[in-house]
Amino acid sequence: MNLRGRALFRHAEAAMAPHYAQVLAPTALMADSLATILRRPVGVIGNAPGIDLALAPEPARTEPGVIAVGTVEPRKNYDAVLALADSLATHAAPWTVRVVGRQGWGDIAASWESQVAARAGRLEWHGHASDAALLALYQSATCFVSMSLAEGFNMPLVEAGSLGLPVVCSDIAIHRQVAPPWARFVPLTIAPADLARVVEEAAALPPRPKRCRPIATGSVGTGSPRPW
Repeated sequence: MNLRGRALFRHAEAAMAPHYAQVLAPTALMADSLATILRRPVGVIGNAPGIDLALAPEPARTEPGVIAVGTVEPRKNYDAVLALADSLATHAAPWTVRVVGRQGWGDIAASWESQVAARAGRLEWHGHASDAALLALYQSATCFVSMSLAEGFNMPLVEAGSLGLPVVCSDIAIHRQVAPPWARFVPLTIAPADLARVVEEAAALPPRPKRCRPIATGSVGTGSPRPW
């Protein structure tokens, strides 16, 4: 995180933690991590999509397109998304990579507008989109991608999965806990050409509606319930 974020979350929150009646986290993984950092018990309360998915328009996935959602900052690893856009541009199909999220901080944010301009026609930046615009973008995409280095939950991944999108994500512990069963996990070190191949394969085999229904309603039928 940047200096401001570290001051707020590492120091201020740690100082306040003993005074809170309860501290809750959306997953057991985060609860265990926070309990170690804050040195006090942390409960698990679960989570839910941040937007009303019932308001999503009907899917309109007529052209191959990737959607990535999140603030433009180092933790989200948008360098990998930019490299993916470059690699998909070499393929026969006219892929478009659409990024939704405000401009944050760090080197990637400082150069972001020029990075987008250099990839005009294959990379779109939609900024801080409204809920309605985000839902429409989810429903027009053929694959959701998140190459985050770290996450506390990754709400957009859960939203995309709940809407039945193919999901390709970095192989980090939190993604293993919250991603839908059909998600494809890739190492953070994956080459752009290999990531493009996985995205194309995932988009070509979208999950069946019957498989998506338990995810959208908050359970997976058997085993441990999902945390949303």
